[in-house]
Amino acid sequence: MTNARAIELWNDLSDDFSQLLESGEGCDVIIYAEKGEWLRQDPVQILELVFQNQACKSLRDYCLSAICENPGLVFDSSKFLQIDESILILLLRRDDLAMKEIAVWEHLRNWGMSQNPLLKYDVEEWSTNDFATLEATLHQCIPLVRWFQIQPFEFSRKVRPFRKILPEGLYEDIITHHLDPETELESTVLPARVAPKKSLDKLEETVGKTKKM
Repeated sequence: MTNARAIELWNDLSDDFSQLLESGEGCDVIIYAEKGEWLRQDPVQILELVFQNQACKSLRDYCLSAICENPGLVFDSSKFLQIDESILILLLRRDDLAMKEIAVWEHLRNWGMSQNPLLKYDVEEWSTNDFATLEATLHQCIPLVRWFQIQPFEFSRKVRPFRKILPEGLYEDIITHHLDPETELESTVLPARVAPKKSLDKLEETVGKTKKM
């Protein structure tokens, strides 16, 4: 299967998943990842499609692994700010997401602010309600950031201005950890992410096989 055909299948999939499954006189629909190029075309849309269909579990797992190896496919995409929260949460939960934690926070912050276009760009001009709005938007995501893996100078410059959206106990524990790493903390300390070996450009295999329903 060529890359062009793979993209064509995805276009069909976005129009009518059931019709695609029934194509080929009832044969199974097999989608190939040829050097990962098909995933590069529109990773956010592809993620949304495979997560909408339970039959795509193998392909879903592949997409998550491929994106964890190459986070820029999604996080640097022009459509990242449109990504569904449920998919974002799945990515944040991954221990193998190959990103610096401060970059995770910056993308998450930008995503949260984009969901609330009335928030001002300059956080110094924010009201208490503005911080409450962002906290409500990121409430499910905040516990998934590996806060204790962020370097002190990065935390001071890029997180501290938004400290009002963090649980008070968490913020105090982060400060304590930076001052005295040996101190026992009450907050849950998530392990550092372990970047997987990059292999997206080497992949050429069947990644999903969806049987006719």
